[in-house]
Amino acid sequence: MTEDGKKILEQIKADSAMEAYCLTIRRDATPGLLDSKFGGLAYWDSSLPYPTDPRGVPMQLLAQINFGQFQAEAPLPRRGLLQFFIARDDVFGADFHHPEEQKGFRAVYRPEIDPRITSEQAAALERAAFPPGAEGDEEQAYCSPVCKEAAVLIQKKIAYMGPCDCRFEQTFRRAVQKALGVKMPEKQSHYAFLCKEDRDELWKELSNAGHWLLGYPYFTQDDPRQPEGPFDTLLFQMDSDMEGALDYVLWGDCGVGNFFINRKDLENLDFSRVLYSWDCC
Repeated sequence: MTEDGKKILEQIKADSAMEAYCLTIRRDATPGLLDSKFGGLAYWDSSLPYPTDPRGVPMQLLAQINFGQFQAEAPLPRRGLLQFFIARDDVFGADFHHPEEQKGFRAVYRPEIDPRITSEQAAALERAAFPPGAEGDEEQAYCSPVCKEAAVLIQKKIAYMGPCDCRFEQTFRRAVQKALGVKMPEKQSHYAFLCKEDRDELWKELSNAGHWLLGYPYFTQDDPRQPEGPFDTLLFQMDSDMEGALDYVLWGDCGVGNFFINRKDLENLDFSRVLYSWDCC
């Protein structure tokens, strides 16, 4: 990497460093009802109706985060469960024209957990939610990016904004001016400004692939947000995750799923306005 490239990279890191949480699949563990996990049986009780899609078909648990099991810090809650449900269909509940409408997906936060609820009770509630005939729809009943239920380990890590983020070009331009004292032409992108060596190294160093709470997003295609839009915070990212012949998560053709929220809404523990999208190669 050239010296100028290194200066720009270090400036981007300095300007965008954020505490986030990296999720790693625990391949040697089986998750329980209350554990942080991908897929599997959702903790649930009868105080709320089980999440269903517009057809009335119960949604599936995509992921469940138990904040009491790791040292979560603001703006995340320090206790309770955050659950992500998606519809059982061939687009995994996404509405790419209206990605903020919680019809084919649901983000549910439970500040209190009842430890008396058993897996058998939760399974019975899930079964009872199916309307007559819904279980016969074999093709849709098992349509999921989660191939295998998995426990997850959640650890704090510093994240940096990468080129996938819709705000990156603004961040890059500011970094160039700070690091090199150069003002880029108005319409010049980082791709045009950098040589291939620097571009490749920058993309490698600032990659945000993987599973995350907070931090910055990764896409195989484009950011569905607008730079000045309300969804300024990555709430949760689940990437495709495969090991040899064993697939744990697979979004289409090796894609990634993202959930975004406004930071103020997150601080207020208001999950009624969330943007959900996924893409693949």
